[in-house]
Amino acid sequence: MNMLYLFDKIGRSLLWKLFYRPVGSVFYYYWNKPEIADIYVSLDKLLNSNRSLCRFGNGEFDIIWGKSEGFQSSNSELGVRLRKILHTKNENVYIAITDFYRDNPKLRTHEKTFAYTWRLSNFYKISKLLINGEKFLNTYVSRPYSTYTDVDVSEYIKKFKKLWDSQDLYVIEGRQCRVGVGNDLFDNASHIYRIEAPATNAWNRYDEILAKVKLLIPKGAIIYMALGATATVLAYDLAQLGYRALDLGHLDIEYEYYLHKATGKMKIPGKYVNEVEGGNEVDDSLVDNSYLSSIICRID
Repeated sequence: MNMLYLFDKIGRSLLWKLFYRPVGSVFYYYWNKPEIADIYVSLDKLLNSNRSLCRFGNGEFDIIWGKSEGFQSSNSELGVRLRKILHTKNENVYIAITDFYRDNPKLRTHEKTFAYTWRLSNFYKISKLLINGEKFLNTYVSRPYSTYTDVDVSEYIKKFKKLWDSQDLYVIEGRQCRVGVGNDLFDNASHIYRIEAPATNAWNRYDEILAKVKLLIPKGAIIYMALGATATVLAYDLAQLGYRALDLGHLDIEYEYYLHKATGKMKIPGKYVNEVEGGNEVDDSLVDNSYLSSIICRID
């Protein structure tokens, strides 16, 4: 088994050095890259419109390509929906993707490395998926701290909070995510109401989640979602029904990283964090009555 692992590792290294890196580099030099707004422009567009937001990270691309991501198994139906939404021209929604296609000196070192290897390793699939010259917002609009070196996160979050200032805010989140709990992310909202969905494979309960939203959330409401790839599709579908649905994913966790002065991604007490080892081991004793009373529906 150790020899098989060694041969596999050597094979991957040779494939990277002899094919992906040289061929991918040439491809990206000549490719007409998509136009992706920076996070400040992306946030301004959200603040100055009533559009919903559908975000695509590398996980959503993996699902389109038939793979699984951290908390969602591969699903062909979900992949088809994501592919269609990626190219939508619907005036009710903004589509955001990661800006992995240009070197950005303001990215943190680990993000630079990941962006470089990911885009070169997937250059052929990316060229088939993205249409030359398309325009997008930036998926990392909700990841200011762990991604960039130059963002004043305190001021950035303060500006972000204007999206729900003095409004009733509805949160659709994975179990134990507890968005806004233990920090002041939502302290300027009028009221918080939560629909709690499965933290993993939420797509398997999509019809039920959508039905509960239509039953429990009034039209015109603003909705914050942290539900992986399912949120990307849900934001699109809800926008067509008259809601403003914002797929903001890890914004709350990013804020927690900032408040904890994290030097990397870390476990957050009392919250499910899918991107760190042991992040699914959550201490439920840390929740308070205010959080519990905000839950209007649980979908197990």
